[in-house]
Amino acid sequence: TAERFKPAPAQSRYGGTATPNQTDQMLSQAILSGRGANGTTLHELMPRYRMDASDFANLRAYLKRLGNEPVPGVTDDMIRVGMLMPKSGPLHEAGVDVEKLLQAYFDQINARGGIFRRALKLQPVLFDAAKPGGAHAAVAALSAAATPFCFLANLAVGADDPVLRLHAEQSVPVIAPLSSARGMERDAQANTFHIFPSLYDQARVAVDYIADAPALVSRLTHILHADDSAGEESASGAQAQARIRDIKFKAIERFASNNVDAALAAIRVTRTSRANILLFGGAAAAHATAEEVARSRSDSNIFVLAPLVGAGLDDLPPDALARVHFVTPTPGFRADPQLAALEKAAGVQTRHAALHLNGYAGARLLEAALQQSGRTLTRGRLLRRLAAMHNLDVGIGEPLSFSAGRRSAIRTAAIFKFDSASQRYQLIAPAREPR
Repeated sequence: TAERFKPAPAQSRYGGTATPNQTDQMLSQAILSGRGANGTTLHELMPRYRMDASDFANLRAYLKRLGNEPVPGVTDDMIRVGMLMPKSGPLHEAGVDVEKLLQAYFDQINARGGIFRRALKLQPVLFDAAKPGGAHAAVAALSAAATPFCFLANLAVGADDPVLRLHAEQSVPVIAPLSSARGMERDAQANTFHIFPSLYDQARVAVDYIADAPALVSRLTHILHADDSAGEESASGAQAQARIRDIKFKAIERFASNNVDAALAAIRVTRTSRANILLFGGAAAAHATAEEVARSRSDSNIFVLAPLVGAGLDDLPPDALARVHFVTPTPGFRADPQLAALEKAAGVQTRHAALHLNGYAGARLLEAALQQSGRTLTRGRLLRRLAAMHNLDVGIGEPLSFSAGRRSAIRTAAIFKFDSASQRYQLIAPAREPR
């Protein structure tokens, strides 16, 4: 295995190898006296410089270093890939599964010799999602030796976390984050490449569905959301779209992340026979909400985001499950055998299918861009390859394409609902972008 990652022959990071005849003496006579290798006088446009031996030694050292500056997270035999994930909360468990999935994918790449004889090393970076700027604090605490070259499948990074600005300023490639900048504004982030629409935009699609359905728009509408970054982003998107569609919310309630009792307390404000409940939180809170609505014999509709609840509602009684509307960015997905095999190798279940797809598609996108970048690797080179990616098939049904002004490959979301009669999930609203 070590032989697979044996360093390549020394060369400039920008291509080409050192020419033996280009000696320090030749450099000295060209710069100081304007004479070429065979002693002939160089063209008069070639400047002549006066400097002492110490200054020339410094110049020579600087010129030798040009084109060979170290790239953060890259060595001769390794590329370090970071993954920001919360220490706790509803997305922590999902993050652990995605981490295992990515590690299994990287293991397969490394077993084949890596990317141009470099192994991919996954580096989870845990942060406090409930603390403002938590992701930035975790990244700032990394040593220079532990700095990742890029980030993949970040989870629950708040839209206002300063780590987004830091990565943009340092041109750090960020691939397939679940949540970061809000809505279509994120196309302005030249360093970030999204697979699916943001939670912000998925929540907007739910509001559009309510606004366009006469039987729903006449009902009272409530927002219940977790107090973590994912819940806040989703609620923010719903409120923004409600202003556009002229929908008034009866109540907007926050509850402690993944706290079932807090979620149930928030439900009490919705006690009505006919309401729309937009529930933006983890599976436990959504599960409790659906059971409570069913127990109270309410005719209310519950809207959840599939990436946040995963398969955590599948064991609900049919009467409770039938009240839930699932907003998902992956309506046309058909099981990819490679992903299924990867989940088996990683030892993870499909509890968080949307997040698995996001991470898997991001890993395949990263692999393709690294292959196209070649052995000569820099952050700028990878960003250019990602921005030029067109119709890349990553096994999720829809090919990925980006451009200078587009950083979201897929912008649509659809809505599914469980049908008690057929005992199957049925599409009730086709994939659409928020209005």
